[in-house]
Amino acid sequence: MPAKGIFTLGVGHVRRKTIEPGEKADTPAKMIRVEVAELSEHEWNVLLALKREFAPEEIRPNPWASRAKEAGVSLDEFYRVAENLSARKIIGRFSTFLEHVKPSQTGVRVTRFNALFHWAVPAGREIETGGEVGRHHILTHCYWREAGPEFKSVQHHGSCARHRQAAAPRSQGGDRSTS
Repeated sequence: MPAKGIFTLGVGHVRRKTIEPGEKADTPAKMIRVEVAELSEHEWNVLLALKREFAPEEIRPNPWASRAKEAGVSLDEFYRVAENLSARKIIGRFSTFLEHVKPSQTGVRVTRFNALFHWAVPAGREIETGGEVGRHHILTHCYWREAGPEFKSVQHHGSCARHRQAAAPRSQGGDRSTS
């Protein structure tokens, strides 16, 4: 189920700590179209080394030196190719997975509530709907993909994390599931 468009994509847990229920941008989110990009073998080698998950022992000053070696290029060339891939929007961000339910070192939980949403919208209104849903600051992800009949033909998917006392918002209508 490849995404057709992305309206919101980010982590932003620190920003979400102060969000009040219902907070949203003044204008709808803009959709970024997902497109196929052609890469050379050289670019693929760098991309694969760049995006591979870090092993604990790789978390040290300048982890990219060993990744450049893995890709078979100099560190300067590794940076050049990575910056080119970023400029072409082939890579957009780096993120980390947080265990949301475990307390931090200070005893505060990173988030208290997480939710995953799926909903079907009338044909032809996918971009409008994604823009409206994607404008809500609480969302970490909002994208459009065609899920097919086995998933009741939902087109939009979103997830959010809530940090304070209120429960995660519920979608209005359509299918919903929580995780």
